[in-house]
Amino acid sequence: MAGRKALALIDGHHYLHVLKAALRHAEERLGYSIVGVILLGSPGKLGPAESLAQLELPVILGTEDFPACVVQACRKFEPDVVIDMSGEPLLNPRARLQIADAVLASGVSYAGPDFQFASRPEPDLPAAPTLALLGAGKLVGKTAVCAFAARQIARSGLRPVIVTMGRGGPVQPQLIRADETELTPEFLIAEAKRGQHAAGDNYEEALLTHLPTVGCFRAGGGLAGQPFCSTVEKGAELANSLDCDIQIYEGSGNTAPPVRLDARILVVGAAQPVSRFEEPFGAVGVRGADLVVVTGCEEPVSSTAHVRELVDALRTINPQAPVRTAVLRPHPLGNVEGKKVVLATTAPQVVLETLVTYLEQTHGCKVAAVTRTLSDRGRLREEMASILSGTEKPDVLLTELKAASIQVAAPMALKAGMEVVFCSNVPKEVEPEPGNLVEDVVTVAQLAAKRYRAKHAAGTGS
Repeated sequence: MAGRKALALIDGHHYLHVLKAALRHAEERLGYSIVGVILLGSPGKLGPAESLAQLELPVILGTEDFPACVVQACRKFEPDVVIDMSGEPLLNPRARLQIADAVLASGVSYAGPDFQFASRPEPDLPAAPTLALLGAGKLVGKTAVCAFAARQIARSGLRPVIVTMGRGGPVQPQLIRADETELTPEFLIAEAKRGQHAAGDNYEEALLTHLPTVGCFRAGGGLAGQPFCSTVEKGAELANSLDCDIQIYEGSGNTAPPVRLDARILVVGAAQPVSRFEEPFGAVGVRGADLVVVTGCEEPVSSTAHVRELVDALRTINPQAPVRTAVLRPHPLGNVEGKKVVLATTAPQVVLETLVTYLEQTHGCKVAAVTRTLSDRGRLREEMASILSGTEKPDVLLTELKAASIQVAAPMALKAGMEVVFCSNVPKEVEPEPGNLVEDVVTVAQLAAKRYRAKHAAGTGS
């Protein structure tokens, strides 16, 4: 702790001589180097604002939005830690948690007399610009948006490598050269038989993008999105061995990969309540985002009024980040035109009719049956057996990549002489603000490269 640059929070419920003693205590006893002071609330017992000059430190007079004020001061003074010399009645526990949310999002620690929120450093390991694809929780379509972004970035002329992180990731970082090996159903079934998690995030991203993909694991997740432990640092070293222009790091839930992240795209689910982002630590991911993509923006998943309220809240938290609204639509990775298909999906029941209509109208197939039992192997086996025993056997199993599809549905379909085609979920922008999501993701990738060059300019390499 000795020598750490600190920004001090004070309030007008103290007398000036008491705060001067507290600042001396922080420097002489605790070893901090105080670089600035923020006065929260009115001067009160401190007297006229001019008297603050006696502190002999730069003083910022705080606004009513305490978290935003502290963030701005962190940008100005670049401290290692914000130390809180304030307290009740100005700052109650909820207010302090909101400050902690904002401070940690700035990459700064936050400490008080009997608490500490530590901002863990992001090791500067990646040897290329990095773009993070993060989620505001589980089941928001993050993997689909990550694959979409990676494909668009590759089409722009950059050469990406993807690094995934999941609670079911491999023990040691695993490289899949999808640019050299075709991930056929037979290949994935064989991988599963030899004990590999062939439906893990790394296999899914490799399948959907045909790009080199490194799979890592993580355990746990903190309030500000840090994992308890992970193999991502080793994964970054493996990614560094590949010739690429940008490394794309996919988070896990609302947990971020613990390496240097030059730019960030956040995926939010339209069904998530606005209150989720108003709670302490609920806005950490939003504050740090360079682009926000809201998925599931359609009835009955989420009402138009709720989507509007959610988008307004996200823009209020982070006015600098574009917010795009989208729906996810199935996209076969093979030709299904003119064929009868069985659709195996994890999509909600309420959107199945929409998805079936989209597939038939956009890809020219006939959806003969649908199963939503990819999370229940026993029921999936029964449903597949019933479908295959019908009078008219379908031509194709069109399935998302899940463990059950590899272990149950695909083997049954192949044995019955059916073709197996995997399916991605592609974000499609919705009205009335279509924006341009393709341009947005490429712009954020370019921003990552710009920030990387600025950090590693002229002999300051990583």
